Amino acid sequence: MESFRAFGTTHLAALGMIAVIGVATTRVGRRLGERGKILMGRVLAGMLVAYAVVAYTRKFALPEVRWGDSLPLHLCDWVLVLCVIGLLCEGRRVRELAYFWGLAGSMHGLVTPDLRANFPAWGFFQFFWGHGGVVLAVVFFLGVCGLRPTRGSAWKAFVCLNVYAAVVGTLDAAFGWNYGYLCHTPAQPSLLDHLGPMPWRLLGMEAIALASFALLALPWREATLRTSRSG
Repeated sequence: MESFRAFGTTHLAALGMIAVIGVATTRVGRRLGERGKILMGRVLAGMLVAYAVVAYTRKFALPEVRWGDSLPLHLCDWVLVLCVIGLLCEGRRVRELAYFWGLAGSMHGLVTPDLRANFPAWGFFQFFWGHGGVVLAVVFFLGVCGLRPTRGSAWKAFVCLNVYAAVVGTLDAAFGWNYGYLCHTPAQPSLLDHLGPMPWRLLGMEAIALASFALLALPWREATLRTSRSG
């Protein structure tokens, strides 16, 4: 089987499929009543929970569990939890955090996947199931639930990200792990390869995160400014 190639046919097809489902989710969701929207949120939450069950069942079914890669300590794992909570409950702060972490992290992951398996291998489907599901959850928050990030939410997301990095980075240093890619770059080529050695790579990751959050907050800041001016 041919190994995965970034921006190859299967990669672009997977990205296109996620985009199409995202548009369909928004259009269908907006036509639903309140009960229908709740049901759609539960379906999306079930999809993410099913992904987590399958992914971690496969990891712990290996002859030898790789503790440096089998615990729910990657940022995408935490984002998945935030998305499930946001889909089942109406918590604006949780949804805001899922918006910033989910789009900044999952979009980067989708563009530069840390992936070896190619279509039709199960690992290919599992990767895009998880990362694509997070993006669809955020699309649901924005397009169906009407989430609008508030002023200062980007900074709150950045502070929370640093709390995550402090906790997980401490565990990485203590046990020789690499959750969050805080100690080593991914096996597959990514933007992190161009940030230099530590500690410069860590500073570069901070700068990328802050810039990403600022860009994600910009549309809502401009919308707020236009509303205040028209009022």
